[in-house]
Amino acid sequence: MELIEGVVRNYDWGSPTAIPELLGRPEDGEPWAELWLGAHPTAPAKVGVRAEPLDRLIAADPVAVTARSKDATAARLRQWAAAAVRHANVAEAEDTEYLVATVEGCPGAWAYGATAADAVAYLESVLFGWADVKLADGDTDIPEMGGINLVRGP
Repeated sequence: MELIEGVVRNYDWGSPTAIPELLGRPEDGEPWAELWLGAHPTAPAKVGVRAEPLDRLIAADPVAVTARSKDATAARLRQWAAAAVRHANVAEAEDTEYLVATVEGCPGAWAYGATAADAVAYLESVLFGWADVKLADGDTDIPEMGGINLVRGP
């Protein structure tokens, strides 16, 4: 297990005390609005003592990062994610120079990239993790992709 350090985002609507108090950190006078613990390319969380960016770790090896997925389940998740990205929609993201890739039927799963190819490649590992978490939570609203139904099994 590795320690994850989130990235604080300062926006005018934030509080100079709430998040620092929650984290037990000293206040710095800035309005702390959000603590990002994800893999957003503009502010990925840092993992482990080497503070490796989470987005790079996921892209390099989604199975290792999402440790719940083992053996046959991991293989099915990889196949499902590869099939799912064939249905990716890529659009310009609001308020950024990045493109965002999504797949209909997979709410909350999206990936940014400087190019469409980057966004779709990253989306594949995001979808892997998305489906893995949904399966672990017992969710049944995972769409079938490429003839692979993760809910019913093989």
